[in-house]
Amino acid sequence: MHRLKSAMIMLMAVISFSFFFSINSLAESGYNKVPKVLIGKYWKINKSKNGSSAKYFWGSKREYVFKRVGKKKLVSKIHYSIKYHTGYILIGSDPRSANKYIWWYLRPFDHFKKIQVGFTTISKKKTPKGLPSQYAKSIAYRINKDGAPIHS
Repeated sequence: MHRLKSAMIMLMAVISFSFFFSINSLAESGYNKVPKVLIGKYWKINKSKNGSSAKYFWGSKREYVFKRVGKKKLVSKIHYSIKYHTGYILIGSDPRSANKYIWWYLRPFDHFKKIQVGFTTISKKKTPKGLPSQYAKSIAYRINKDGAPIHS
């Protein structure tokens, strides 16, 4: 009887902890918004030594932007954001196709000085096949706003 009682108490403790942790992660998720920790942060990926094919990422309140030097900006209006244990998934519209979504994968590390970043474009009726780590393969470094080609 004593074992059963202690097992029930242990089970209730585990359920309570998991409930509180799930509430915390749900508070970070939401509709039509970029998570606050990603707003106003600018990132740069250098693909070559001279930086000629540099790529930039940044987030505003409702959009996430990808910019390649010399190309047009890809501005994705975010419909849903999810915080998972190691990063964020943002699901936004694809401005090039009305029936597709862009799934952004962002995994910050080193106190938000770097992020692993990647994205994929898929049909609205489908979900990505792989894990976020399979898409977020590039390392982006934090830069200040003046270093990002925001208006070009």
